[in-house]
Amino acid sequence: SDFLHQVILSSMTKDQNGNLLRVGIMGAARIARKNARGINNLTSQCAVTAVASRDIAKAKAFVNNNINIEDASDVTVFDNYRALLESEICDAVYIPLPTQLHKVWVIDALKAGKHVLVEKPVSITVEDYKEMLDVAKSCGKYLQDGTMFAHNPRMDHFLERICDDPSFGPSTRITSEFTFLGDDEFLRNDIRCKANGDPLGCIGDLGWYCIRAAILVFSGRGGVASGKVARATCVRVTHSETNNEGVPMDVSCLVHFGAKKLSFHCSFQYGLRQTLEVRSPCLTARINDFVIPSPGPCKYEIHKSEALDMDLHVVENNDLVECECGPPQEHLMWRTFSRLSREVDVGGW
Repeated sequence: SDFLHQVILSSMTKDQNGNLLRVGIMGAARIARKNARGINNLTSQCAVTAVASRDIAKAKAFVNNNINIEDASDVTVFDNYRALLESEICDAVYIPLPTQLHKVWVIDALKAGKHVLVEKPVSITVEDYKEMLDVAKSCGKYLQDGTMFAHNPRMDHFLERICDDPSFGPSTRITSEFTFLGDDEFLRNDIRCKANGDPLGCIGDLGWYCIRAAILVFSGRGGVASGKVARATCVRVTHSETNNEGVPMDVSCLVHFGAKKLSFHCSFQYGLRQTLEVRSPCLTARINDFVIPSPGPCKYEIHKSEALDMDLHVVENNDLVECECGPPQEHLMWRTFSRLSREVDVGGW
């Protein structure tokens, strides 16, 4: 096993000095725990080298609870974010702070010479996001959001089937749902329910995934990577419920991408559902766990249903497709971030 460990390590992409991408974590939010594991593994080509929190005890506890014991001694803790950005011990930072804080800290991190992976939603407005991208380009640093499912090989397999296989036909309509039932504690105190934290509420936290999936599908396989990105032409909110701070709690939307349509529902008020359904005139492709994969092989379904004999008889055909996904999607997201950060270091945007 030691030999295998060394073989894997030697195959990992490193910079010209043979170093992994050094990552500092700004904040100890719950999602940061998952990303700490996504960073520190044999796949990611990254290593956590610093953690910052306004509470130094919280930063130390985060390291002790989420970093392998053999790596924890190599992690520096800070009691403020500015000190981390001014240090020379990280090449990149991960920002899981409330959305209201993203713009200022993303821009400061880029200007400090750090690549940035920021949690979704990236910003409150599209204008803020464009400003962040402009700063990233002017500073010669890479900016990426933390949407994990887009890095799961299942999504590429799914896109190949529905976009490149002529038998599927043109994908013209998507229905997607991402919901979970928040308890009283969540609804009262979670930052995603606070106007001064994440004012986009369930749209930014959950609807983001539905919209991102539609962009990937309607752009076609490889479309996003080549810059041929599908763009919404019309958005209509068909249902919306907010809390007493005006933060969206339950929302349904219809989004037009030209002649193609996405209908999605996102909510903190219903049990867990994370479905993506893509329809052509003849077939339907469906993923029942498109955001957070279930244990075991990754799967999706191809479904065909026909009504025969004057609509009195229905014939159904369901094809369950399994695809090997390899390492967890959060590990693969950080590997992509490491590779693209190095590419920007060498050749710019």
